[in-house]
Amino acid sequence: MKAISEKYAKVTTPSLLRRVRGGSFVLLLAILFFSCSDSNKLRIEGDFTGLRQVDMYIYSTDGVLANIDTLHIIDGYFEWETPLSEDATFYLVFPNMSELPVLASPGDRLKVTGNGSQLKSTRIEGSDVNKELTDFRLTHLNDALPDLRKALRAYIKANPNSRVSHQLQRQLTLLNATNSGVVTGRKLPQLDFPDDGISPYDSINSPQHPMLLVFWSGWASGGHDINAKVRRYLRDSVNTVTPVSISLDVEKNLYHYQCRQDTIDWTTRCYRRAWDTPQVIALSIRQLPYVILTDSTGTVVAHGSDWQADILPHL
Repeated sequence: MKAISEKYAKVTTPSLLRRVRGGSFVLLLAILFFSCSDSNKLRIEGDFTGLRQVDMYIYSTDGVLANIDTLHIIDGYFEWETPLSEDATFYLVFPNMSELPVLASPGDRLKVTGNGSQLKSTRIEGSDVNKELTDFRLTHLNDALPDLRKALRAYIKANPNSRVSHQLQRQLTLLNATNSGVVTGRKLPQLDFPDDGISPYDSINSPQHPMLLVFWSGWASGGHDINAKVRRYLRDSVNTVTPVSISLDVEKNLYHYQCRQDTIDWTTRCYRRAWDTPQVIALSIRQLPYVILTDSTGTVVAHGSDWQADILPHL
């Protein structure tokens, strides 16, 4: 922005301004204004075949968006823009709840193109970093897991300071975490549930009772349903289980609204980091909703996404 301002400060010298008359002067001011204002914005345009009228979502864990935004897709097309003064990573959430990272910089005008039946093949164009990330993703789209890990490590080693490498490292971390996961009969890793600043705080780091750990989100299907089932169980059963809900939402107001709607009156946390939530990474959670039941020693008794089949029989 400073460079742009200095550039035009040199161009618009007094001698030049004296030569500018009427509409030309207005036009010059308009050019200067829009050049400067566009440099502090991010604009994303989407064009999808096979999608008529659906909603997508976009969020960021970098603090540049106060809320999760809804992208209304009409006849396969959308336009979206936001103020942006620094580099940031955004995540597009598709109708099937898969995600696509977008590496953005101030002034970027990005184009997202894809097919509704093959969302994994979606392309992002408009900047070098997004082209690199797209090329890598499409090149290794059908790789077996060991081959994908090898390719990720090779790229990161060859480009240690790249923004693309930073994003690929996040992917590699999640893939590696799936090696441990949650295993019935084994103890969970030590988990902390620090105050998130927006939920009531309870001391639950060392529960004396079995724990029911619930991962959910308002933007993933099944979130409200799992909360209703947990609430019904707590209401109708005499139990000593300690329920703890971890929301992957990123918008505070929406999270509060959903907690009120679902009458969540047990311990809940929302760190507004989506899949980067520390407990999610530590336990390799890859789908929502997901429930883990432990005994009083922290040993996993049951886990899964199907409350009726995976969890309730063990309760």
